[in-house]
Amino acid sequence: MLVFWYSFKLCETFVKDLRQFLGLVTLPKNEIGLSFGQLKREVAMSLRDRFSGQELRRIRKEAGYTQAEMAVRVGISRETVIAIENEHPGAINSLELGVLKLWWKACHQRVTQETKTGFVTYIQSFFNF
Repeated sequence: MLVFWYSFKLCETFVKDLRQFLGLVTLPKNEIGLSFGQLKREVAMSLRDRFSGQELRRIRKEAGYTQAEMAVRVGISRETVIAIENEHPGAINSLELGVLKLWWKACHQRVTQETKTGFVTYIQSFFNF
């Protein structure tokens, strides 16, 4: 029972972080349309199978950062930035929401409104929101 509660809390925290990341803090939980277990499975499958590192590359370039600068801002190695942008399976499989949040935080004020809207739309459709 304790393990279930802990897993539920982790998933609940993940959903809260994802909503904040997307600027959807006002959405009620039931508008997600998935249980926490379903959401967790969907996210895990999505990150492995379909996430586009090219989208992150496009945002980084538009923001005017080199791969080395982005690595410092996100707190990962330059090699990891390269692997993510080239969609290396190991990098995509281990990609965490925290990395996406930091990437977006570093870039969002330096990109156009069109890019902001496109990225948020991409993330929303990626996570089926």
